Amino acid sequence: MQVPVLVEQISTHVFRAKAWDIVAEGQSAEDAVTALRQLLRGGKYVAILDLPPTNPFLAMAGDLKDDPLFDDWVAAMKTYREEKEADPSY
Repeated sequence: MQVPVLVEQISTHVFRAKAWDIVAEGQSAEDAVTALRQLLRGGKYVAILDLPPTNPFLAMAGDLKDDPLFDDWVAAMKTYREEKEADPSY
């Protein structure tokens, strides 16, 4: 597995290696990367989670199916749409 690592010099003799939120420091860039590698091999690892995409409107889906006004509302929308589409200036 390949892990992208950000290595930066913090001060004259301090380097920081960072992969995600895992951080290690050393006196050289190589020392910092080695320390980071040891942290990752010491039981820390990165896992990939597959989450289904969420649509906030799905939580409301079906809320009106048992509402007695729903059929009237749909009929009113249909009538309005037909009136608008029949209008030549539409």
